Amino acid sequence: LKIQMIIKNITTLNKIVFWLAISFYVLVAYVMRQSGLNPNSLWLDDQWVATLIKSESWIDILTIQAPVSVGFLIIIKFFHLIINDPELSLQIFPFLCGLIQIPIIAILGKQLTNKYSIGLIMAFFLVFSPEISTYSLRVKSYTLDSLITICLILAQVSWLKNNKFIQYSRFCIFSSLALFFSFTSVLVSFILVNLPVVMNYIKGKNTKNIITYTIGYNIFLFLFY
Repeated sequence: LKIQMIIKNITTLNKIVFWLAISFYVLVAYVMRQSGLNPNSLWLDDQWVATLIKSESWIDILTIQAPVSVGFLIIIKFFHLIINDPELSLQIFPFLCGLIQIPIIAILGKQLTNKYSIGLIMAFFLVFSPEISTYSLRVKSYTLDSLITICLILAQVSWLKNNKFIQYSRFCIFSSLALFFSFTSVLVSFILVNLPVVMNYIKGKNTKNIITYTIGYNIFLFLFY
């Protein structure tokens, strides 16, 4: 009984240390990046997004053929409406995505290896990634793309570990919704959704419980693109 209590206390302590470290990482990332917020003017290749957001209506944004996802533009326009600053209102969402993915990738590392240390190492490299730091301050969808990709992989890992049908159904629904917000998610989600069905079929396992949602995802993907 004492050994069980000791193990339980160690596990609790590990969780506390893990989340304290993640909180520190997020704070460090914020301090490192916040100086680039609200510049005198945006980068030249970000200006077209600013012009689009300021000049086009909601309907126009939904129908226009832009080189970024419609979902990203809608979210940017929403922040532009609630924040009374022409530069900061466009930067804040990519900036937040850059911070939010820090704890998410740490959780992914923990799920993959059952080791808190691996999660912290993965988060550490993300905090000091020059690409993520740069694009957290740009009016581009790259940090949203990476956040959605991490979430897709995490959802897939959780399903594979627990093997519950409800988790797979939610994963397919999330993957379908992700198409609206990230072009990158198309390749990632297509592989993650369809690969389990193929592998189960090759191994002779029953795929009836997941095939319906898999077909639904592929139909939605075909219609969306």
